Amino acid sequence: MHIQSLSRMLIIPTLAVVLTGCGGPLVGGLSAESVAKLDKGMSPAQVRSVLGQPNEVAEAPIPIVGGKTTTYIYRDSKGATATIIFKNDEMEVKVYTAGK
Repeated sequence: MHIQSLSRMLIIPTLAVVLTGCGGPLVGGLSAESVAKLDKGMSPAQVRSVLGQPNEVAEAPIPIVGGKTTTYIYRDSKGATATIIFKNDEMEVKVYTAGK
């Protein structure tokens, strides 16, 4: 029983992390124009209202000063990518790379 409960404690968090990045590529919804609509200071919800759900989400603490950074990565079926970085839930950086 002890091994079984230990394995559950390890499997569930691992699946949560792995499945977070399982979103498929956006189908033609990512463009320079859509990313240009994003303004510094927007919240994650505002960004999602423009671009939809990201394919990947990563969060990390900000050492010493506190807070967190959140990174959204979007990909579409044509190979375009957009990386959106938030600091304490306010958009700081957006990078768009065109696909094929």
